Amino acid sequence: MKKIAALILLLLAVIIVPVSAGEEWTKTLGEEITAVATDEYGDRIFVGTESGMLYCYDSGGSVVWSRSLASAITTLEVSQAGDIVRAYMDGTGAVYSLNGATGTNLGSHGRTTPYGYSISMPRDGSLSIEGGTSGAASG
Repeated sequence: MKKIAALILLLLAVIIVPVSAGEEWTKTLGEEITAVATDEYGDRIFVGTESGMLYCYDSGGSVVWSRSLASAITTLEVSQAGDIVRAYMDGTGAVYSLNGATGTNLGSHGRTTPYGYSISMPRDGSLSIEGGTSGAASG
């Protein structure tokens, strides 16, 4: 009987313990958000805007860093570890590589055609640019 009572108490303790819904926060930037990405664990959230601002937030919603880039950010990609952020810019066609922790510019790549292309970043952090006028690699 004591074992059954102990088991019932244990089950009640498990059922009654509240489950956290996770952290939630909001930001008002005053402009359109055009791209969002996170690192593998959600520790850093990267937000690109129509004016070319790139913000890095921590999971609590505090700004870690921000950078003004060339034009509207249409795509963001983050390496698995969150140490490299790639931002594709609409208008200029540039792709910026930034340090995920500090926002330091690690370099940029441009294109000369007005046509679309896609970027991808495998786990090793290398950059792959595909597209252009004929669909061949152009980066």
